[in-house]
Amino acid sequence: MKQILVLKTSLAARSDVEKAAKLLDSHIQIIEWNVDLEDCDRVLRVECIGLTEADIVEILNWLGYEADKLY
Repeated sequence: MKQILVLKTSLAARSDVEKAAKLLDSHIQIIEWNVDLEDCDRVLRVECIGLTEADIVEILNWLGYEADKLY
């Protein structure tokens, strides 16, 4: 079942997004994603199948970025 996860991140620049893109684009369970760098929370929206916010947080943490569920 498809779901949309919404997280606030520490991605601050286009270069950060490009770094994250390498893993997010290659992840088989991620259908589509985008980051709003203009938003104060630098919101990451991920359309995926079978992942949780914790999974996305782990991916970004591995790259050296912070992420947290946006309430």
